[in-house]
Amino acid sequence: MRRLDRHRYLTAVLAPPDGRKRLLALYALNLELAKASELTSEPMLAEIRLTWWREAVAELYAGTPRKHMVVEALADAQIGEWLRQEELEALIEIRIEDLEAERFASLDDLVRFAEDSAGALASLAIRCLGEVGDDLAAVARDVGTAWGLTGLMRSLPRTVRARRLYLPKDGLARLALSPAQVYAGAAGEALRPLVGEVLAIAERRIEAARRRCPRPPRWSLPVLLLAQPATIYLDCLRRQDCDAFAAEVNLGPIRTPLALAWHHWRGRL
Repeated sequence: MRRLDRHRYLTAVLAPPDGRKRLLALYALNLELAKASELTSEPMLAEIRLTWWREAVAELYAGTPRKHMVVEALADAQIGEWLRQEELEALIEIRIEDLEAERFASLDDLVRFAEDSAGALASLAIRCLGEVGDDLAAVARDVGTAWGLTGLMRSLPRTVRARRLYLPKDGLARLALSPAQVYAGAAGEALRPLVGEVLAIAERRIEAARRRCPRPPRWSLPVLLLAQPATIYLDCLRRQDCDAFAAEVNLGPIRTPLALAWHHWRGRL
């Protein structure tokens, strides 16, 4: 987690030991699911890996966890006492749906994917820390969705090279662009308006979360403070005029930990 999902790792370590154990196990599962489609260009092989995880989750809840580092971490964290089996299975199903390279017909489809992946993960994560009402669950989902959308735009150069398109087809059509032009690297600056639309939705989700819960319970901050790196990345992308291909956005080793420490001390998102 520290190496491959650093921002979630940095927020999780703010939790007390038991909560930290649950968060890191859940996030490690999510990382394994995300890697399934990234480690191979063959959708069938990726689906086989994800099916393995569906079976592993079923066996975990049956009390017979498989010999795998992440499965054993989930068992050790007693994740079944906090989350239902079908909730973890839903995280797997959305990754199976994601194996289609160009599946987002509209911007709403893209946002729905972010809600059902990163947004759902955040809403599960916050329940690993304490009793959650509807308002706090909605705040977590908004923060997670914003983080997911920001990550999709940050990773556009990498995903486009892998011939995976996390942009809506109708938005490309409005710009008179085709997926083939994007893959060929011919779109570049022309994509700025569409990237800007996605960033604006992420910004509105964070603003909504802050309005709804200006001072969240301190125990919830190890999940909700993901709003901080999301905000920093959004600002960086805005400063390069929403050109996700202009330069890799890298915050360096110190900026995120300092921001998290400061806002954790203040108790604000």
